[in-house]
Amino acid sequence: MNELNESYDDLVKRLHANRTQLKYIDDNLTGLKEDDKNYSELSELKNDILEVISLLEDLIEHREKEEKSGIIGRIVEVFYNGNKKYGKIIEYNSTDKDYDNSVSYNVLIFGASNNGEMVKFKECDVRFVPQIKDLKIGAKAQALYEEDGNWYNCVVLDVKSDGYIVKYADYGDDREFVSFSKVRNIAQDKYKVNNISKEFNKNNDFNGNINTITTPGGYKIPENLIIKPTDSDQIKTDKKKKISVIKKQQKNEILENQAKTKQISWKNHINKLQNKSKIT
Repeated sequence: MNELNESYDDLVKRLHANRTQLKYIDDNLTGLKEDDKNYSELSELKNDILEVISLLEDLIEHREKEEKSGIIGRIVEVFYNGNKKYGKIIEYNSTDKDYDNSVSYNVLIFGASNNGEMVKFKECDVRFVPQIKDLKIGAKAQALYEEDGNWYNCVVLDVKSDGYIVKYADYGDDREFVSFSKVRNIAQDKYKVNNISKEFNKNNDFNGNINTITTPGGYKIPENLIIKPTDSDQIKTDKKKKISVIKKQQKNEILENQAKTKQISWKNHINKLQNKSKIT
């Protein structure tokens, strides 16, 4: 899982777990000589864990500052190039000379065509998206997707201190942490579940498997999502959104598998050390 998308509670839990692992490694290093092969391997593991701990501490500190400020990181609605857009406040300027010393915000605009663009707005031109904090597990809502700035149907799977873990209804089993200001209520009668797998059935083979192609980057994309010259602009846009979600999900799975493999390797190594100490 990407640390930037984890909740504050999950970051704290991971920090505690890594500190516990670090203590365990330090205990095993005690008594080993520097020319011992196990000493070198454990020292390398220790350095890796120290890097992870440092990263987690920085992220937690950043989240705490966001909570204290109450402004940095908030989702806002703005008008940009004549269109309504959503974005996130990155910087807060209390005395901006460009705006006669009035308050201004530097906003990161969401959207496929301009994602990552920072734009300055006066305080009066920014509308804060309400923070929805009363949703329960199982509640149907909509979540704001930063890559394209659109809202998508979702179901709340878990409630955290600073947001929710949601599952997108229209995009398979993709799950994500979203802050309170990145969700909004939706009328239950307007909530439509359109599982993406239903669309894939058109290209399924007789075994029920989805026909896919592998991109140069190693992602597996269903054939029916390949963009064709004859597709309309709307169809091309829809396909791009779905491909983006699929790639994100596959990337997360790869990262999680790598983390699990490394963790298993580390546990096996510790077990070997324990068995060796029992023999000696």
